[in-house]
Amino acid sequence: INGWDYASSYKASRFYMLDAVNKYDSLELLIDLHRDSINKNLSTVDINGKKYAKVLFVVGLDHNNYEPNLTLANTLNEKIKEKYPGLSRGIMKKKGAGVNGIYNQDVAGHVILIECGGMENNIEEVMNTVEVLSIIISEHLGGQNESGG
Repeated sequence: INGWDYASSYKASRFYMLDAVNKYDSLELLIDLHRDSINKNLSTVDINGKKYAKVLFVVGLDHNNYEPNLTLANTLNEKIKEKYPGLSRGIMKKKGAGVNGIYNQDVAGHVILIECGGMENNIEEVMNTVEVLSIIISEHLGGQNESGG
């Protein structure tokens, strides 16, 4: 409609993110979920006989909300590493010329971008990972609520 190319994807998703934030002021977490372009041998892990799509957190550093978003990514990443060793590929920090560096994470201090698997992962591997993510995130948010956060 707007004549935007793929590089303008964040302009389009920003509209929906801002709309959600404006409608629901109680949102505690905004998640931007992607798949990576890496091959299956790098994007898949077997944990106790079950295959998962590996996760990678991406944090843009070219905005004022990067510190709370980086802290959030670190917290979730550590929980995943503790409970599901090998599932996380870690945290990629992006800034500077030639990269986005923002990823709409400037909207709030509780925005995470997660790369879940790659182009060759199947739906079962991705869903196994989404289940893990939902548990980790639920525990994190539940822990915040219990402590008044």
